[in-house]
Amino acid sequence: MFSESQQVIQDFWTLLEREKGDRGSSLFGEEEWQSLAELEQELAKLGDVSDGEIAKKIIDWCEKYPAIETSFNNENWPEVRINIGKKNQVIPQIPEGERPIITDNQALIMAGLQKELEKRKK
Repeated sequence: MFSESQQVIQDFWTLLEREKGDRGSSLFGEEEWQSLAELEQELAKLGDVSDGEIAKKIIDWCEKYPAIETSFNNENWPEVRINIGKKNQVIPQIPEGERPIITDNQALIMAGLQKELEKRKK
């Protein structure tokens, strides 16, 4: 079972996956994608922290963009994940017990942000 913080992290990851998909939901404009670089930098500065601190940074970032915040708070993210899975897109899941969840969640979000930002620079 996920904690509330872990759920925020997983839901944010799902939001990013949906937005970068073929059709996206148009929540993210160029400004929002560029702003993700700031979130990535903030997460990098945190070092080894709890899921709660990572989730707080994510929530703080979402609050800067009312449409994203509304969607993030109101979407049925498990259903979104099912729909993404039906399109054969992979939503990375962190296997429980493999490594400390703190390291995995922070690394997962940062790697995803870095990958997407690199693609958008090209």
